Amino acid sequence: MPKPNVVATARSPSTSMSELPEKPMGLYDPSFEKDSCGVGFIAELSGEYSHKTMLERMAHRGACGCEANTGDGAGILVALPHEFLNEACALFVTKDLGFELPPPSKYAVGMFFMPTDDSRREKSKAAFTEVHSRFSTNTFPSWDRAQPMRVLGHNGEINTLRGNINCEVGVVDIPPEEVARKGRLNPGMMLLVDFEHGIVVDDEALKRQYSQARPYEKWLKRQKFCLEDIVNSVSKSDMVPPFIFGAVMGDEKLENTGISGLLVPLKAFGYTVETLAMLMLPMAKYASEALGSMGNDTPLAVMSSREKLTFEYFKQMFAQVTNPPIDPIREQIVTSMECMIGPEGDLTETTEEQCNRLSLKGPLLSIEEMEAVKKMDYRGWRSKVLDITYPKKHGRKGLEQTLDRICSEAREAIYDGYTTIVLSDRGFSSERVAVSSLLAVGAVHQHLVSTLERTRIGLIVESAEPREVHHFCTLVGFGADGICPYLAIEAIWRLQIDGKIPPKQDGEFHSKVDLVNKYFKASNYGMMKVLAKMGISTLASYKGAQIFEAVGISSEVINKCFKRTPSRVEGATFISLAGDALHLHELAFPMRALPPGSAEAVALPNPGDYHWRKGGELHLNDPLAIAKLQEAARSNSVAVYKEYSKLIQQLNKGCNLRGMLKFKDITGKISLDEVEPAREIVKRFCTGAMSYGSISLEAHTTLAVAMNKLGGKSNTEGGELPGHKVIGDIAVTRNSTAGVGLISPPPHHDIYSIEDLAQLIFDLKLVSEAGVGVTASGVVKGHADHVLISGHDGGTGASRWTGIKNAGLPWELGLAETHQTLVANDLRGRAVLQTDGQLKTGRDVVIAALLGAEEFGFSTAPLITLGCIMMRKCHKNTCPVGIATQDPVLRQKFAGQPEHVINFFFMLAEEIREIMAQLGFQTVNEMIGRVDMLEVDKEVTLSNEKLKNIDLSLLLKPSAEIRPGAAQYCIQKQDHGLDLVLDQKLITLSKAALDKGLPVFIETPIYNVNRTAGTMLSHEVTKHYHMKGLPPDTIHIKLNGSAGQSFGAFLCPGVTLELEGDSNDYVGKGLSGGKIVVYPPRESKFDPKENIVIGNVALYGAIKGEAYFNGMAAERFCVRNSGATAVVEGVGDHGCEYMTGGIVVILGKTGRNFAAGMSGGIAYVLDVDGKFEARCNLELVDLENVEDEEDITTLRMMIQQHQRLTKSQLAKEILSNFNNLLCKFVKVFPRDYKGVLQNLKAEQASKEAKKRDKKGLMKDVSAISRLATEPSDKEVNLI
Repeated sequence: MPKPNVVATARSPSTSMSELPEKPMGLYDPSFEKDSCGVGFIAELSGEYSHKTMLERMAHRGACGCEANTGDGAGILVALPHEFLNEACALFVTKDLGFELPPPSKYAVGMFFMPTDDSRREKSKAAFTEVHSRFSTNTFPSWDRAQPMRVLGHNGEINTLRGNINCEVGVVDIPPEEVARKGRLNPGMMLLVDFEHGIVVDDEALKRQYSQARPYEKWLKRQKFCLEDIVNSVSKSDMVPPFIFGAVMGDEKLENTGISGLLVPLKAFGYTVETLAMLMLPMAKYASEALGSMGNDTPLAVMSSREKLTFEYFKQMFAQVTNPPIDPIREQIVTSMECMIGPEGDLTETTEEQCNRLSLKGPLLSIEEMEAVKKMDYRGWRSKVLDITYPKKHGRKGLEQTLDRICSEAREAIYDGYTTIVLSDRGFSSERVAVSSLLAVGAVHQHLVSTLERTRIGLIVESAEPREVHHFCTLVGFGADGICPYLAIEAIWRLQIDGKIPPKQDGEFHSKVDLVNKYFKASNYGMMKVLAKMGISTLASYKGAQIFEAVGISSEVINKCFKRTPSRVEGATFISLAGDALHLHELAFPMRALPPGSAEAVALPNPGDYHWRKGGELHLNDPLAIAKLQEAARSNSVAVYKEYSKLIQQLNKGCNLRGMLKFKDITGKISLDEVEPAREIVKRFCTGAMSYGSISLEAHTTLAVAMNKLGGKSNTEGGELPGHKVIGDIAVTRNSTAGVGLISPPPHHDIYSIEDLAQLIFDLKLVSEAGVGVTASGVVKGHADHVLISGHDGGTGASRWTGIKNAGLPWELGLAETHQTLVANDLRGRAVLQTDGQLKTGRDVVIAALLGAEEFGFSTAPLITLGCIMMRKCHKNTCPVGIATQDPVLRQKFAGQPEHVINFFFMLAEEIREIMAQLGFQTVNEMIGRVDMLEVDKEVTLSNEKLKNIDLSLLLKPSAEIRPGAAQYCIQKQDHGLDLVLDQKLITLSKAALDKGLPVFIETPIYNVNRTAGTMLSHEVTKHYHMKGLPPDTIHIKLNGSAGQSFGAFLCPGVTLELEGDSNDYVGKGLSGGKIVVYPPRESKFDPKENIVIGNVALYGAIKGEAYFNGMAAERFCVRNSGATAVVEGVGDHGCEYMTGGIVVILGKTGRNFAAGMSGGIAYVLDVDGKFEARCNLELVDLENVEDEEDITTLRMMIQQHQRLTKSQLAKEILSNFNNLLCKFVKVFPRDYKGVLQNLKAEQASKEAKKRDKKGLMKDVSAISRLATEPSDKEVNLI
């Protein structure tokens, strides 16, 4: 084994770091560190000082116990304890310094640490205490992070921009009879404890007080204006758009009025055949983005030998692990694309003039609107147009010179009194080159930010360059207030002239306004999806937020145009970016005239950025590579596999970061016989293909069989599954109804905070992006056993092209950063690190291991071995080889065999062994993290001008140098503290039931630190009695107190949890047949139906069982419920979201967005105030009266059961007046589900009729048979 620069061994106490590093170490950057903390307060309304604490039951909200001997800190912020401080001064200060403490409110204190004398602490009293239990992403103790807090406590999030507040009950013991009200602080809510008046002021009263403090409505009415106002203020003659240089206007015969008349400008700005056909046409035609599949296998922009737009160097980042992204379809009520632009007032003042803003409904402007803005003189608003083109004769230096000029002109415009700047490339021509709109926006925005003048002016872009969602996102993300994509708008109109967009039913053309509206609608929705992936709900929050990472952009460009945006491998300079722009300009305005009729003269380029084309852009999955892989796998030919591997390596050199790396040639090579056998190496392989339903049963089974034989893992991922794929066993497997489409939305509603991971989340997927290492560090501290770093180029069954091409980063960066960060925090030894994303050869796997991975995921390659030919039609159910389809005819064409996958993996493992022998490694573990065995391949970097400035030194920083002696791979299992959980006691007390099936009754207290109660017990029941479980109520557990998170999660048949008290989030998560009953303490005096009894996301993913809650549930009740029945007395927002089955009864008010994405099951809601319809999302459901006898019976029985189990007073009142109240109940019935049920009933009725007919026929036949055997005289009589 070759010796590393620094010896890496198991952890050692001597390797600890004393404080957070000041500077980055390799890819680990301390600026990415985050806190995610638990906060809370206790207040004595009377103002009386007392001695209380609430930290004892908040340990799980911080990282206490995540380290062997330390936590992340906890603190208390108290009102000034004057008596205590006065005594302390008398004892220690006065006698030495002659200092006397002033009276209360006449002094302040700095941060200090309390003495360890507990007897003296008891004397410290306050009327207000705020506590903070910290969870950070690092393990470095530092005094600047010490508590208590100086000003306020926060509940920061570990990776995104918005915060979440989870409901936490049971922190403090309060006699039930003294509780006046139980609730939760909803998103956006406020709570004020007024000590002077001894009252609690609620959210509604607070907002009323502040909203009525000034005449805001009148101010806005007088001052706020919109684009329509500006358009109406400008004459029509002033809104005629200027001519687009190079465009041919055509003649009366419509010749040259189509796309052919627009070829010159389209070429100048990099448009291609695919740009129009695959991206823009579906947007204008259907008002939606086009779907793609099978991931992105083309080069990074910096590695492509073709001209690339600046947009393509930027990758979108999105929320990881906690604080999940938003579903912009089903949760549209919290999203907004509206944005206020223009000069802002002084933040310290509140005046009417500050309302003088321009309101844009969205960031995109039509050509008419743009012309109006440029010519406006409205309420003192004027625009200054800045030309962002430069003379072609200035060459490559013209780009940076122009950026300097427009930055200077932007400042001048502010001082000249203009309110809006328009950056326009309308001035481009055969002699003038346009600056990238993104570079122009970035440079001006950053310049004005640096001079503290950005808020003094609006910034709008008028450009021919942007045309797709990612372009718009980057422009807004780097500071643009509005965008007019004038060439894209003109191109859409001309596509209709060419017949690409069908006319209206009357044969008339769609108006330009109609087409633009569709295009803008698709673009706005696409942008909202990108925002939502980051957990951002409004464009205003996204604007200027720079939530991107650059891949292959030099520091000089970043510092000038995109300051503070991560760009960790350097790359393209202004000179090389200008070179690409000049090449495109040359394509549009060639020095030599093109031959008339030639392809170059009459059509746009078609380089094959999306689908492979001969002679076009490189694709890792090109036809020759596919053919070689399939031949090698089917014939088990090592020789053919080596041809395939060599081909992939050549493609890697032009596509990805690992293509720029090569193995060092060392002297310590070893014999192949000394290397770990292939049968052990293949156990590290995982398949992560599409989910069952997206791919056929045959393909799914074949992969699973192959991986089982290898000893590897087969994981599949979900997506959106249309109804035509939800058939037969798929519906059964997914606990859904055949024929009803399924939605697997982006949010993970059971992971809202980092501490949730400490419960049941042992396998975690992180998409590669800057800061992913810090996030991984946080979740490993949260006891995750497994971390998956997924590359941006991984395959998917169906996704929007915007996400496929532009989301996430290369796994090489994410993996190296994660490994380095975990080593720096001495956490690497606790978790297994896996990576995936277009892994295809043994060489790919060895590089992944050297960068820090110990397991390796494959998706596309195994599917290719089974016959996939990369048609990229997975989402259309038309896969010609029977893999990604449920069509029975196409499925018959599936020819894959488990042996094909097995052959491929063993040949790949043998290739790994050969490389290991060359590098001197005997085992895979030895080479994990050994980046010192890699170096940059100069032959590759010198072959492409854009790569001359590339710098992979951060990627290749040995982690053993970052923290000498720290573990480099997983050497120990996480301690999940399962030995101490409440279930151990419950299992012991349930022995009679577990062993003999005898009924048992257990009564015990429960506290909020007792999380996931009942889950391990259910596991034991399932081990003994399998999925059937035990008879109902065999194990009856009566609990008293406040239960922790995930109370009753995955509860199995035969187990009943009865809780007198309340519970936190995720009650009944994954309920699997058990019964949960929750009601307030019997001595409570508050009205349950007006108070919270369980937290957020109750019954998440439940599949069967019963639940009864005497009180209200917080947000997201019954999300993804697929079979459980439940009764509750009120719910917060997003109730029954994504529900696919089961029955839910709501005996009270609901929050907003009820039934969003609900595709199955039934809900009965008592519409107490007649406002339920306004709170319900009617996209997929109908609202009906409860009139059917079957509905009435079901509803009554469920309420009766609720009353019997919880003793609910509300249920008792409803039952006593049931017939009169029945008209107030609303049945929420998903339309598709209703249609399927009606069809099933019709089929059943038809079968019953046939049975009856058959039965009647048999009776007739029997009668005739009897007659045939009777005496003849009877026959005569009968006749």
